[in-house]
Amino acid sequence: MNLRIILLITFLLSNNDSHAFSFIVFGDLNGGGCARNDRVNRIVQKMNNEANIDFFISTGDLIDGFPESNGNITSCFATDPATINGSTCANGTPNGNVREMLAPLMNRTPIVGLEFSFYPVIGNHDDNWGSGWYPSPCGDGICGLLHKDGETDDSMIARYINDHTPGDICSLDPGVSNHSNSFYYAFAYQNSYFIVLRQNNDNFGMLSCNNLPATHPNCEAYCSDPTLFDDPARNDKCYAIDQFDWLRAKLDFANQNNFDNIFMFAHAPLLTSGENHGATIGSPQFRELLESNHVDIYFNGHNHAYERSKKVLANNEDENGTAYITVGVAGAQTDTITGDWFTAADYRNWTSNYADLEKMATYTIITINGKNINGTVKSLTANNLLNSDIVDTFTYGTGQIEDVIFSNSFETANVPFIAGCQILPEDNIWNTAIDTFSIHPNHNTYINSIGANTSLHSDFGTQWQGIDIGIPYTLITENQASVPIELLYWDESDMNQQSCNTGGQNNIACYPIPVTPNIEGGSDKHILMLQQNTCMLYEVFNAQFDGNQWSGGSGAIWDLSQNQQRPLDWTSADASGLAILPGLIRYDEVYVEQEIKHAIRFTLSDIQAAYIQPATHSDGQGGHDANKPPMGLRLRLKASIDISTFDPAIQVILIAMKKYGILLADTGSDMFISGEHHDLWDDDTLSQLANIKLRDFEVVNTGDITPYPHDWTP
Repeated sequence: MNLRIILLITFLLSNNDSHAFSFIVFGDLNGGGCARNDRVNRIVQKMNNEANIDFFISTGDLIDGFPESNGNITSCFATDPATINGSTCANGTPNGNVREMLAPLMNRTPIVGLEFSFYPVIGNHDDNWGSGWYPSPCGDGICGLLHKDGETDDSMIARYINDHTPGDICSLDPGVSNHSNSFYYAFAYQNSYFIVLRQNNDNFGMLSCNNLPATHPNCEAYCSDPTLFDDPARNDKCYAIDQFDWLRAKLDFANQNNFDNIFMFAHAPLLTSGENHGATIGSPQFRELLESNHVDIYFNGHNHAYERSKKVLANNEDENGTAYITVGVAGAQTDTITGDWFTAADYRNWTSNYADLEKMATYTIITINGKNINGTVKSLTANNLLNSDIVDTFTYGTGQIEDVIFSNSFETANVPFIAGCQILPEDNIWNTAIDTFSIHPNHNTYINSIGANTSLHSDFGTQWQGIDIGIPYTLITENQASVPIELLYWDESDMNQQSCNTGGQNNIACYPIPVTPNIEGGSDKHILMLQQNTCMLYEVFNAQFDGNQWSGGSGAIWDLSQNQQRPLDWTSADASGLAILPGLIRYDEVYVEQEIKHAIRFTLSDIQAAYIQPATHSDGQGGHDANKPPMGLRLRLKASIDISTFDPAIQVILIAMKKYGILLADTGSDMFISGEHHDLWDDDTLSQLANIKLRDFEVVNTGDITPYPHDWTP
């Protein structure tokens, strides 16, 4: 590590303004009874298992503030509803005690710089607004959720609302309760500013009023008129104007103090195509205030459907404007959306059936690095507690921290990262640029043996004939338990036998395989498991589960912080003896990072029984014919190839082929390049790769050829 990097790291460690961090935003929980409770429990477990999350924010409707149509309150909240009316849910599903379900998020020890691990927004189902029923059939609503055990006063509430008088938020007496109107607050963290609003009704809000002067056309224009901010008449006629003036002051404070980012959270939407709830009353005035004060993202719930806008300013796309994200549901029933000119992404990108509640239940991970804002939206899928199902990714902002990104590790500009893990050292064969390497002396021979007119083909995408295309990977936690797996080629595999009970059998290995790992479709059935924090990679070929026992062809374990090479002639989970994950094209690389920083795995059908190290194995379909390409061979796209007419996503891939090339790692169809399976790939766009032919490549010289087996002599 050079002195410049060391000095920069020292600066980052001593200056919180540059500290990268992540938080999770999630939406409505209410509605749906026992089935909802099951989804909420599972999605909370998923969120709790995410690595390196600093805090969590809900956009409201945590509890069911209204009794169900049949009069039952089994999905209410507070104490276990079974103790209220004797109702229970089947199969041990919890009965809707949201306090217990959210405990893993709420009971975390806050990290330095934060007062809480969990920050709530008040939704219309959380504060008894307009329901006409007191006392609440759900106990004391949001106050019951936030009170610590044994508390009888509003001390927890006051800790959130510490810069203005909260009033009688928790009173169940309709004569004194203010319906939580004062539940709004702001806080700063790592040079970003967070504003939480109590804005949760479609037709009543901060800019509602009574007895307008005849000279003013509507409440929203009158109450937001900047020339009237100090007018006593305006302050008397506008019901909830205190919060609007507070918001205006907070935005002034944030801009005067040069925060990198400003985020706002509320329940009701300001910009939406949702068919259940439209933009809340006064949204034009609110949007003007937000967009003119450089709010980066406004997050809301209320509409039970995910929708993300482009950055907009005064109804035009503008990178200096504000993005509006309806975060959808974290277990509740779902709504529909139509999509509009401002919509950048929505749930229809990953499910055509809005009633598919498993796929519709989502949460959003926001990662901040200076002025860079990266988002990852993950969906709950059936029987999938720990595995990530990424359904949307996005990036806002253009600021950069020079040379180093600060997170759990220090990410240099030239090394790929996944989930905080550096994917092998910079000088690893996968990460080595070859744009200046010399052409291999057997260039023409190898090209002719394959066929110069052979087209590139993307062996990844969405689905083909009902089978997922591409090689998926699974993120596993550090405490994922190892299970026995029987390996056919155990004598060339990493066995890891000390971490589970193998029954004393030599061919039984121990791998941390979760209950439902992502398995490659088709014949190879690879499972790739990346363990967070430890950054160990576990890969298995031909993995299968018979209901009782896992089995596979071969397995390999990689420490991604090291340059490892397997013993000569050993396979791995790939025929080349190399790791698989480092060579896959990932969706985030193409559409979020917009840069691939490694070589790309590819296959050929007729490979010489030889390899170029650090490859260590060849399945030798081409025998010892020296005219056939050996395993581990590297090709690069010619610098002269014009890629300007390709889709920008394809250009990202082709630029990587010019710099890092493609690496022969397995036997398969000719010139098939490998990537992760992802439902958001555009298969039509990927088909453009077929316009690139083998003749557009150069074979480069990366080392001597080793016969397989390595002691073979003709």
